Amino acid sequence: ALPNPQISEIRVTFDVPTNKAGLLASDGVLRSDDVSKSGCSTLLDDSFIASLGDTPPTCKWLPGSQILSITPSNLNPTFLLDDVVKFKSRPCESDDTCWDNRVMDDLLSAPTARPGCVYTPMTLCNTNLQHSYEAQWCGRCHPSDDDVEVVSYPFNQSSVALRISPPDTIIAPMPVVTAPSHVDSCLSLCSGGSNDGTNCQDDGPCLGGGTCMSSLVTLVGSVETGRLGRDFALVRWFIEPAMSSPDYAVVTELNRVMPQHGALTAQVMWGDAMPQELMPDQHYCFGLEITNWLGAAANTTECHKVTRSESAVAQITIVGQKTRTATLSDELELATEASSSSCAANTSTLSYAWDVRPQPSNWAATAFSKTRNTLTVPALTVDFTIGATYLFRLNATLATPGQPSTMVSAEISVTIAPQAPVARIQGGSYREISAMDTLTLSAEGSYDQDIAMDARAEADLIYCW
Repeated sequence: ALPNPQISEIRVTFDVPTNKAGLLASDGVLRSDDVSKSGCSTLLDDSFIASLGDTPPTCKWLPGSQILSITPSNLNPTFLLDDVVKFKSRPCESDDTCWDNRVMDDLLSAPTARPGCVYTPMTLCNTNLQHSYEAQWCGRCHPSDDDVEVVSYPFNQSSVALRISPPDTIIAPMPVVTAPSHVDSCLSLCSGGSNDGTNCQDDGPCLGGGTCMSSLVTLVGSVETGRLGRDFALVRWFIEPAMSSPDYAVVTELNRVMPQHGALTAQVMWGDAMPQELMPDQHYCFGLEITNWLGAAANTTECHKVTRSESAVAQITIVGQKTRTATLSDELELATEASSSSCAANTSTLSYAWDVRPQPSNWAATAFSKTRNTLTVPALTVDFTIGATYLFRLNATLATPGQPSTMVSAEISVTIAPQAPVARIQGGSYREISAMDTLTLSAEGSYDQDIAMDARAEADLIYCW
């Protein structure tokens, strides 16, 4: 039995075709008298079902009749390596009890098997199959010189309990760090105490204990794949010295502090122990390593650089990956979260401007807004080149009356990927004609997804019947 690497699921593969436990349903879900168990109670041991949580699991046959899927429906599945999947098992006895209780072998008999074994002693099963009572041959015809066809297969003791092994392929997590690219030196947060992480005033007291400290940045980690339904085994934050400013005293202290953060959110505080920076506008590059419960580990593909400004600056956070793929026929949305500096006055204003390099020929003429913190590019409105990579940049300007304006930027790299054409045959995929009729097939509805509808032509495609 192997856990599915994509979701919390166990798939049990039988070495012969089955009749899906005698319960054939169009949706593939097992049906049994005990509907509260979603059909699992037909096959699985009651104690094993109970171990899967308070909410009953779902048992489902995948296409065909040899792979059984078992999925817990509670939010915290309990499947772990070396767990044992237990099936129901009943010994064959020399009376009708074995068959009256619908033995496992009967439930998993081959759907195309034919009755016809006639050996004594024998009895009729509830599926009208005839069985021998000889030990270890429950549910199977005796071998004979006539090469009698197998009626149902033995479900022997060696396969009643299956131990879970690691999947052949373990999907590793893909860590993503979300945080501002620029921060100021004004924000203060409580460190420790019952109000940990809340705002405080310039090294003043924190209600509930704790110390008011200057905050460098709040880093939020997440993954797009590889969580596998359970808590991570390890979350480790680190600093990349080679990608940070050469302020060795500060970098050394951050290198000591960062591994102490074991959660997906890390608040990096600028306390008394932090050395004085050599100069303003220093930058520090933070990375994240995540290990999932199956032991697969990965780091962020690139560290997240944070510049610490001495003046008031806007704080921009890119939502999602900094590098992504898009297509011409889909809407492209580049989202950021933006806010004014904690140093800014009430009269300060924040404005935005998006640009892209290389710039497509019709970029300036397009009508969609480029002056909001989130950019939405409608499908097929910009003359992007398939296969090209574009660097989108959001410039955020913070203006305060009587003070110089400050501008910070955030960048997202987008590669335009090609799409396969859509092939269509008019009239659908099935028709009946007379042998004397002429058959005409038209693929006129086929089209290239990378070309706008009003610009499509038959010459866009090459047809091969």
